[in-house]
Amino acid sequence: MKMTKRALLVSVLLAFGLAALTSSALATEWSVGYNVNASARSEGLSEAAGQVTLSLVAGGSVNANSSFTLNYAPASVVPGTVTVTCQASTTFVPESPWGGGTCAGLGAPTISGTSVIIAFNGGETFTTGDGSEVVVTVRLNANGVGGGKQVVCTVSAHPPGGTGPVFTIQSGTQQGEVMYINTFPSLSFGFGSEWSNQLDTAAGVLTCLGAKQTAGYKDSFVVNVNENFIDALTTETYEYVADAGSGVGAVTNGSDIAITFYNVPAGVGIALEDVVPCHELNSSNPLQCNTAAADGTLDLYPYAPYYGEGTSTVSTITFTFFVTSMDNTAVTGLMENVNFSFKFWSHGALPAGLSAMTANVAYADVANSPNPIPYFTGANELSTNLPVVDFYDCVTNLLFPYVNAYKGPAGSGAFSNFGTGIAIANTTMDPFGLNAADPVVKGAAVAENGSCTVYLYPNDLTAYQTIPSAVIASGGTWVFDVGTADSKFIGKQGYAIAICDFENAYGYAEIYDNYGLGAPTATLAYLPWVIANPGLYHRSPAGAGLGAGAIANYPIDKFFEKLLLYGRGDPKKE
Repeated sequence: MKMTKRALLVSVLLAFGLAALTSSALATEWSVGYNVNASARSEGLSEAAGQVTLSLVAGGSVNANSSFTLNYAPASVVPGTVTVTCQASTTFVPESPWGGGTCAGLGAPTISGTSVIIAFNGGETFTTGDGSEVVVTVRLNANGVGGGKQVVCTVSAHPPGGTGPVFTIQSGTQQGEVMYINTFPSLSFGFGSEWSNQLDTAAGVLTCLGAKQTAGYKDSFVVNVNENFIDALTTETYEYVADAGSGVGAVTNGSDIAITFYNVPAGVGIALEDVVPCHELNSSNPLQCNTAAADGTLDLYPYAPYYGEGTSTVSTITFTFFVTSMDNTAVTGLMENVNFSFKFWSHGALPAGLSAMTANVAYADVANSPNPIPYFTGANELSTNLPVVDFYDCVTNLLFPYVNAYKGPAGSGAFSNFGTGIAIANTTMDPFGLNAADPVVKGAAVAENGSCTVYLYPNDLTAYQTIPSAVIASGGTWVFDVGTADSKFIGKQGYAIAICDFENAYGYAEIYDNYGLGAPTATLAYLPWVIANPGLYHRSPAGAGLGAGAIANYPIDKFFEKLLLYGRGDPKKE
């Protein structure tokens, strides 16, 4: 009997004939044949059937309470899922499976961990070649067996108390492989793309943006779930065809996928935007599809609800989907994958110091019935905690390319001695939001107090020095002289970077002569560069490849940013 590659049910056929027991009867002997299942998933209960057939080699008698033991170690047998069906023989009356009747001469099967025990109610006589059979069907729990491992069934026969006519298993046929556990994890998880020529990446959020837009901050990201082997994902229809049946062990669902987000901050909502099977994109592009399938691939449907929001007590949100259709026959060797696009937003300013929002994928633990088959544990397929949203604190970074507190040789004059004065203004107080009817009120600054730290880098390459400020109130300005604020920098020159923990900081630097001698006779002033947030616009390569300072600290629309950086986009997907 040919079974599906995904098959994880194990059916055992015991063929024998029965007659009346006599004390002088000979012992019976049985041979065992095994039909091996190609592969199975390792994250839960099994789905389909394999077979073990016991054939009578030599007839004889068996005493009452003698038993067959079928052991499937290391896979445990699922309680309540064993069925026994008897087939015709001259002395063995056919009956319906356990639960609807009994097989004459046999007691109800007993489950003990990894074993099923089938005992005789009374003494029976077996006749070679009478065609009697018993089919024992069990469902196994593959969880914990481990990817790449075998499940071997061992069949043994036991007379009561070791006395009376003995029945045996023919040498060399006592055990055989009934199930192979496929690789774990079954699913891979990473960034997907709704773009035609590059992978997506984690979204970036400036924590203060929610307070600066009346509609709240919003953005999106795309993740991809992909099979690591054929049929890692299946539909209920596919499962049922492979494993038709009814009752406790019947198929009630196909594969369910759960994508769980962790570290969702309070006030941040997240919702499913769309599900994009790879065949709706460019099926010849390996960054979107892992095969050049002409059409058809995995389609899924989300369980409602498909929206969640972080709160003070809830920071984990799970979205669950079930497979509705798949294309596992159109192309030989096809492994399916699907993109999930999520949108998220904030209702206001977010606190500083937030950890990245991460995600994992799992076969979902969804109860479509009291005993769903196949059933999965809900354990993450990967434990990488993929960062999908990075949170960056709202800061202003200022570069002062030349600062000094330099003293020339003894007795030198004004133009051999130079100092630097610096001013940093907190301009989060502005006139643009004074009138609610003002059309630019949405673009007004949000008043926030904060402090700055100035990092001094001397050109003699000695250790850098820092100058911390007190809190600079919204609308306030911090003014200081470099040499006075940090005596260790006296006699040196170099550059400085100021990091302020508020937006809209602006600076001014004035270099003057006659430092340490008296009033300056000449001054030279400049404005520092504003360094865009390095987390969003990397300094290496500078300006995201466009040159230092080429990108201003401004949230460029995601589509135009990708169009600018990669030269190609897909407007239909935006």
